[in-house]
Amino acid sequence: MAVLEARGVFWWHDEPVPDVLLAPDAHVFGALKIDEVGRISLELDGYLANEHGPMAAIVTRQERHPEKRCIQGLLKDTSQRVLLLNLIRNGGQFNTNGISYERFSAMDCLVGNSAFLAGEAVPKIRELEVQLDGFEDWLRLGSIETVKRNSALSAKYKKPKDAVYAQNDGRLSINYHIAGEPFPGKHRTSVLSLKESASLVWKPKRPSLLEDLKTKYSLLEDLFILLTDSDYCLEWPIVSLNKDRHCKWYFLRHGSKQSAIAPKWHECWTNFVQLRSEFGSIWSNWQKKHGMFGAGFYLYLGTRRGLKLYEEHRFVNLIWGIEAFHRTKHSATISDRLAKKIERVIGQVSAPKDQKWLRERLSHAHEPALAQRMFDAFKTLPIGIEEGRLREFCNICAKLRNDISHFGRPQNVASSASFIDDLDKRSTALATLYHTLLLHEIGVDAKILRHWIYESFRSFPIKHSFVEVGLLDKSVLQPLNPKQIGEGRK
Repeated sequence: MAVLEARGVFWWHDEPVPDVLLAPDAHVFGALKIDEVGRISLELDGYLANEHGPMAAIVTRQERHPEKRCIQGLLKDTSQRVLLLNLIRNGGQFNTNGISYERFSAMDCLVGNSAFLAGEAVPKIRELEVQLDGFEDWLRLGSIETVKRNSALSAKYKKPKDAVYAQNDGRLSINYHIAGEPFPGKHRTSVLSLKESASLVWKPKRPSLLEDLKTKYSLLEDLFILLTDSDYCLEWPIVSLNKDRHCKWYFLRHGSKQSAIAPKWHECWTNFVQLRSEFGSIWSNWQKKHGMFGAGFYLYLGTRRGLKLYEEHRFVNLIWGIEAFHRTKHSATISDRLAKKIERVIGQVSAPKDQKWLRERLSHAHEPALAQRMFDAFKTLPIGIEEGRLREFCNICAKLRNDISHFGRPQNVASSASFIDDLDKRSTALATLYHTLLLHEIGVDAKILRHWIYESFRSFPIKHSFVEVGLLDKSVLQPLNPKQIGEGRK
């Protein structure tokens, strides 16, 4: 499914456009298509002027354009202007008895209402705005107050205060909006439509390149996966080139909204009302620690985004990520006592060649075992898991990972189906612990995490998965009696 599919005229961006004309004489008709994941393709009805002539599609197929030129265009139906950046020549046809044409792919496409100046350098962006459509439940929007009586209906809206967070490299804000019909002013009408919405705006201290903002956008997408427990994609961003010039920006990204379902309020680990006062520091921590921990953060996200993985792949991905997280957070250093012991053992070996071999073998003797790394990573989580249960769970998971890595599966397994079923249960529990670990690391309050695990609308399947792998006692699945409920309310 295409998010943009239109015909128009296209030309090299450095071709000057004569006054009173919409396009230079060297324009070519063509069709632009952008699909739901941001793949951008342009098929021309001819070919743009170049040193190879009509044979360009054959000579430079599948190579980035050597001149690093951009293509500008004017769309037929909407009269919008487009600028295609980071071009890749993507085939075409050379025909001596017919029409020769060429195709391009682009990594980025800007679409706006104003013409781009001929030959203008790739624009720097002053502001990036993302409409938070689909995240209304996470935002807890609901500022439209309506009163309906037998003969009267009234609606009142008071705009919430925008949330603004100063950062070292710019300013992040969540801005509130109201839209609807009729337009402002006094009207008599038979139809009334109002919709409250919000947008997230990033304003860097200095105008930024598209690649830099693409990194910011990707970080925002990943953060929203964690905060909402949903793979629902953000909208395509709107970028400001200057005060009065705005463009929608398309580029290749993960996922699409074609079959995605917006997160409901009871499905989100957090909500913005809970996080409003700390959202700026959470965003700052997320950026800093995403770069610091690397695979320790994004290997968890690699199991999300709607991707289907074999159960073994999902399980080992989670283990790899937890191990990477621990290695970064707790760098292992060899103690003097252990170092002396290793040297004493090596000194008892007479042959120099054997000493060298043994020294290499013992070079990682100070490193904690995988099970210990997992236990150390999870034991600080403020969710009340007994250490004995947690250690046993980590021991089993580590053994399973080693069996999968070295033998493909455990040696003494009853059946493949039972093994996959057990792996699925452990992966589900691991994913919840890992998710909690990341939220805890970036500063989400412990009360929010405990509430999600034990008291939220989604807590029963979480507790059930923990019980199945021995992390919790099955008594947690029993309904509270009236006395316990009364005590809990005090």
